[in-house]
Amino acid sequence: MSIDAIRASLQIALDAIMPPIATAWEDVAFTPASGMPYQSMSIAFADPENNDSSAAYRQGGVMQVTLRYPTGVGPAAAEERAIAIRAAFPRGSTLTYGEVQTIVETTPAIVTAPTEGDRMVRIVRVRFYANDLI
Repeated sequence: MSIDAIRASLQIALDAIMPPIATAWEDVAFTPASGMPYQSMSIAFADPENNDSSAAYRQGGVMQVTLRYPTGVGPAAAEERAIAIRAAFPRGSTLTYGEVQTIVETTPAIVTAPTEGDRMVRIVRVRFYANDLI
């Protein structure tokens, strides 16, 4: 199983959400535009789950999308984007990339986070697991 394929399937689905928004991808240079919202995406992989004595395993994890919107205009735009992300990753949906299926395990959580400088923050957490295609 390729964690690169898991990452790619999640990135493609996030990037397809309309309207588009600037995105800071993991370990890719990014400079946010002043006064404009943006999102960043990171993935935390869990320990693999072995279901039997074979080498097969299930890879779980959490994709975290951090939304940063200018302060002073209220939370509506950030929360609208958070809801759009939740809608793009409904519980049970399957994303396929190469030989890997990534399945959204639960309805994504929307979390309020502390303000960062001149940006209000909302976080969307998408729990997933992945299996090799048979």
